[in-house]
Amino acid sequence: MTLQTSILRRTFAGLAAIALFAAGGLGPKSEPQYHGAPLSFWWEESDKGPEECDPETVPAFLALHRDALLELGRRLVARETAGHRLLKHLQRLSPGLASSGSDLETRRLHAAQLAELLGERASSLTPELIQAFRMTRRSETREVLGQRWMRMGNNGIPALGVLAQDPDPAVRAEALHWLGTLLSACHCSESTRTDLAVLVMCQLSAGEIPVVLEAIRALGELADKGSPAVPMLLRHLTHAASTVRAAAAMALGRIANHDATCVGPLSRLLTDSADDVRSASATALAQFGPLAGPAVPQLVETWSIGPTAVALPAIQALGRIGPGSAEAVPDLALALGATDGSSVTRSSVAVALGRIAQRPALAIPALMAATRDPDPGIRESAIRAMAAFGPDAEPAVPTLIAALAEGSESGRILAAEALGCIGPGARSAVPFLEAAQNNNPSAMSGPVLTAVARIVRPGSVQPGAVDGESSP
Repeated sequence: MTLQTSILRRTFAGLAAIALFAAGGLGPKSEPQYHGAPLSFWWEESDKGPEECDPETVPAFLALHRDALLELGRRLVARETAGHRLLKHLQRLSPGLASSGSDLETRRLHAAQLAELLGERASSLTPELIQAFRMTRRSETREVLGQRWMRMGNNGIPALGVLAQDPDPAVRAEALHWLGTLLSACHCSESTRTDLAVLVMCQLSAGEIPVVLEAIRALGELADKGSPAVPMLLRHLTHAASTVRAAAAMALGRIANHDATCVGPLSRLLTDSADDVRSASATALAQFGPLAGPAVPQLVETWSIGPTAVALPAIQALGRIGPGSAEAVPDLALALGATDGSSVTRSSVAVALGRIAQRPALAIPALMAATRDPDPGIRESAIRAMAAFGPDAEPAVPTLIAALAEGSESGRILAAEALGCIGPGARSAVPFLEAAQNNNPSAMSGPVLTAVARIVRPGSVQPGAVDGESSP
């Protein structure tokens, strides 16, 4: 028998074993068989180094590891009574986890996969798994171990805390990545968060860019309002690497958006030479809302020079600042009417005008014209924005009446709501609202009844919050 034939037969047999057990299930006391021997026999055989095996069987054992053993292990983990066999197998592998040598990488990955499958039952081997994380140069192994810490939740934080202080920058960066991911998915005590914040902030002074980036990302998940990390992040806004400047801006938007002293430094980044930094700065400023009012002139300039990846977050920031962005309304109104602009940009402009809700003499005509745009996203964004102006949108009543009979069902509902927000000034629309209700009572009854009540009996219905949002 040739070596190739042997490998193919054994691999096929392994896959056939998977199919057999999937179809027939595993008995409560029986152990899966492979080539006429219990699975535990093959685990023991596969623990041997290449020098202990027949050279012809080595590729077949590797195929067994890759294609059959792990899948059968998954099936065994589902049976509580069989979990101890996997743990014993992992314990046999664990002494070699900290060894070096490329020939051990496959075994180390296999052990990591079994540990991830066993979850809490492999906790006793955490020191060996930490060392495996340190020793391996295989990203797949580190990813599997990272998934294991994720499955452990808060219990995985101590292991990642140890790895985040490793001398190897690659290990620290990977550990900080998984720590940030874990922190975004679970809750931990205030004292734990404080300790972790100190640990992570220490990595901000590292010379390796990947470590600094992952530390900033972890701080964004970890730090609270008024965190001591804010001054350090502000210093990183002038870092030589554009990726670090962008990451620091995004983190400040998450954890310092109640601190007006951050607005100035973030505003200065709007003139940065890197597009990703300008985009990150605008995105961060949007999180500050009205506090970012002093940045309006810079945001207008940033938006006007583009590109789209920078313009969109700048427009959104102007909208989130709200009435404080009134000076941007003329430029926004012009941009909404510019048919050469992208649909996404123009829809975002309409949303921003609704959020700002100022200078109706300029904004309302532009929004009225946008309701005739071929793009339904722009039309609906414009109608919703007019609702935010309330009685100031009275000149748009004929346009909104026309929208009651045209366009999509969602557009007609928005038109009815906008007329209701205008109030008594939309009294001429009542017959048209009733006609729209008669044409589609299932969808229009609620919006029409509410709108008519606001028009005919103002004050009888409390208007809902209108923020001008839409989905471009």
